[in-house]
Amino acid sequence: MSEPGHQADELFRPLRPARGLRLAAAVVFGPLLWFIAFVFVSIAVDRTNAIEFGLLVTIGSFVVAFPLLVLLRWRRERERRSYDPR
Repeated sequence: MSEPGHQADELFRPLRPARGLRLAAAVVFGPLLWFIAFVFVSIAVDRTNAIEFGLLVTIGSFVVAFPLLVLLRWRRERERRSYDPR
């Protein structure tokens, strides 16, 4: 059943994925900003091992996030194709 105020024949319209310069900027500046933040924190706290811990956390988050993001993109593209009127 459709909710009140929604048409039953609404088409799925996904958001446009980032491309070109925006995607490149995100890939380059994201990890660089994390690195700068960890260096700043390690200097401010005066602990030299904090930077190594921060880098391990960052690398771990990339290792976990990358497969999940690939899976989400694959599912989004599959759903988009299912709504694509051919």
